[in-house]
Amino acid sequence: MRTHNTQSASVKFLFLIFFGLVSCKKEEQLEVQNPSISFLVNGTAKSAVGADNVYAKMGEVNTLTITAQLKATNEIVTLVIPGIRGKGQFPIPGSAEATYINGMIPSANNHSASSGTIKITTYQKNGLKGTFEFNSASSGGSIKNITQGAFEAEIQ
Repeated sequence: MRTHNTQSASVKFLFLIFFGLVSCKKEEQLEVQNPSISFLVNGTAKSAVGADNVYAKMGEVNTLTITAQLKATNEIVTLVIPGIRGKGQFPIPGSAEATYINGMIPSANNHSASSGTIKITTYQKNGLKGTFEFNSASSGGSIKNITQGAFEAEIQ
C-alpha cells in the first residue's frame, strides 16, 4: 500500500515539474531586420532606413525616445514616451511628445507637436513597432502636419 502512495506522489511531482517547465516561456524578442520610418509632412512622403538613421533608446524612468534622421534633407523626427511599460496608445500632449525639425538651423525649424498620437503596436525588450501622427508648429508660425507615420526600431 505504501508503494502505491509513494508512486502516486512521485507521478504527481513529475507532473508538476513537467507543467512548470512547459509553462515557462522565454521572453519574446523582436527581430528588427531593417529599422525604418516613413511618414508624410504636409502630404509629402519622407522615409529613412537603417540602424544609423532610425533607433530607440530607453532612458531614465522608462523614458523611450525614438529618433529618425533623414540626413540628406537635414530632417529629424523625435518621439518621446515617458514612463512606458508596454504597447499602447499615447496621446500628444499628455502621455507623449513629438518634434519635427527640418533644415540646417534646428532652433529656427523646430516644430513641436501640439496634438497627435503615438501608438506602440509591438513592444519587446530589444525592439518596437508602431504608428504616429501629429500636428506641429514652429516658433515662427510654420505649420507641419505629420501623418501616416510608421516605424520599426531596435532599442539600444
